[in-house]
Amino acid sequence: MEYQTPKPYLDDSCVRCGTCLSRCPVLGLTESEARVEIENLKEGRDRRVLKGCPSCMVCDIIFPNRCNTGEIIVKR
Repeated sequence: MEYQTPKPYLDDSCVRCGTCLSRCPVLGLTESEARVEIENLKEGRDRRVLKGCPSCMVCDIIFPNRCNTGEIIVKR
């Protein structure tokens, strides 16, 4: 497998809709919970995401705006 340089989190592309985290197959968040968790990640507060995220980066793949949410999770 070839190593790929991580893509940066693009805050300007993120509309904080929660789609990326609510569709995570592991976290089990509702869209409302996911919106709160996105704000928590941006503010540096750890709640459910950092404790449960498997770092699979599915959130980067499923989100249409390509803001690379997985990268903010890894950074935190």
